[in-house]
Amino acid sequence: MIVSLVQILSSHGQAVVKDIRANLAATGTNATGKTSNSIQYEVTEQGSITTLLVYGRPFVMTVETGRGPRRSSENQNVRQRILEWMEAKGVGANMDQVKKEALANFLTWRINQEGTELHKKGGRKDIISNVVDQRLIDDIMSEVLSRFSNAYMDNVKTAIG
Repeated sequence: MIVSLVQILSSHGQAVVKDIRANLAATGTNATGKTSNSIQYEVTEQGSITTLLVYGRPFVMTVETGRGPRRSSENQNVRQRILEWMEAKGVGANMDQVKKEALANFLTWRINQEGTELHKKGGRKDIISNVVDQRLIDDIMSEVLSRFSNAYMDNVKTAIG
C-alpha cells in the first residue's frame, strides 16, 4: 500500500474549506458569497517538503477580527464593498440610488474613523480560528503517522512471509 502525503493533506484541505464555508453561512457572515467562494486550498510539493495552504481573498480574517480604523490613506474600495453588502442585506432597499450612495459614504467614513462593530467588540473565533487550529495539526499528524506506520508494518509482514 502506497501512502500519499498529498492525498492526506488534500483530504484535510477539502474539509477545512467546507467547514469554513459552512461557518460563514451559519454565522450570517456570507452576505455576497464572495468571501466564501474565495476560500481555497492548495497542496504543493517542493523536494521533500509538502505543504497545505488554505487561503482566501485579501483581508479574509476580517470576518473574525472586524476592520479597525483606517491607518493610511490607501484606498481599499471599502465604499464599493459596503454598497455590495447593502444590496445583499437589503439595507436601504427603499432608498433611491443617491441616498444609498450617501449612506454608503457615511458608513465608509464611520468605519474609517472607528472601525467596524465587530472590531470594537474584540472579534470572534467561530469562523476560521475554530477550524484552523492545533486540533487540525494534531489530526493531520495522527493520520500521517497512522497511515505510514500501517503501510510500513504491511511491508514488514509481506517481507516476513
